[in-house]
Formats: sequence, structure tokens, C-alpha cells
Amino acid sequence: MNEFIENLSWTKKLKEYFPEKGMNVFSNGEYIVEIYKTSCDWGDSIKLSIKRIDKAPIHSWLDLQEIKDKVAGENRIAIEIYPKKEDITDTANIYHLWVLPEGLELPYLLEPYIKETPNQ
Repeated sequence: MNEFIENLSWTKKLKEYFPEKGMNVFSNGEYIVEIYKTSCDWGDSIKLSIKRIDKAPIHSWLDLQEIKDKVAGENRIAIEIYPKKEDITDTANIYHLWVLPEGLELPYLLEPYIKETPNQ
């Protein structure tokens, strides 16, 4: 987990608790990010719980991508889950990303985004 903390130089560490569960909490003044070490049949992964300090909804995909990159690295895939209705607990506009184990790829290919300029 220390390598993830070192990658969070943009944040101020708020506090660390439940170290046996591998949870840390960070903030950059706009977002609060809870980082959990998890494990599954696929291997070690990371769960990110992300919310804005003002509790407003997050509408920026780029912000979530940047948080994932800074915590887990640019070469790891994260998945955001939309649960069954009976499992929804939407009380604070918290977004949950699961960062897959290092080296694990999804069974589909996303075409790289090509930014077009007005002159093209």
C-alpha cells in the first residue's frame, strides 16, 4: 500500500484507520478518497470510494480517471459498478471503483480515444 500513498503527493492524508483491513483516507480539498486493499479469485485489487467534500454528485469522468491513475497507476483497469436496485445505498453521492489486479485485462478492446482538432 505504501507505493499508492507515495503516488498521492497531490493529497493531504486525513487519517489512517483499520490498518488490518488496509484502509486509508485522503483528500485534495475537493474530493475525499477512501482506499481499501481487497482480494478476490483474480488476485489483489483496490476498492476506491470517492466523494466530493461538498457531497455534490461527481459528473467528471476525467476526475475519476485521474484519481484512479494517481492511486493505482495508469496501467491498471478500474470498474465502476451499478448494483441491482435492492443493493443500492445511495446516501452520500459516493462512487465506488474497483481497480483490477495488476496485469489483468478485460475480455474486450477499447479503441484509443483520438482527440480531433478543429483543423482536421
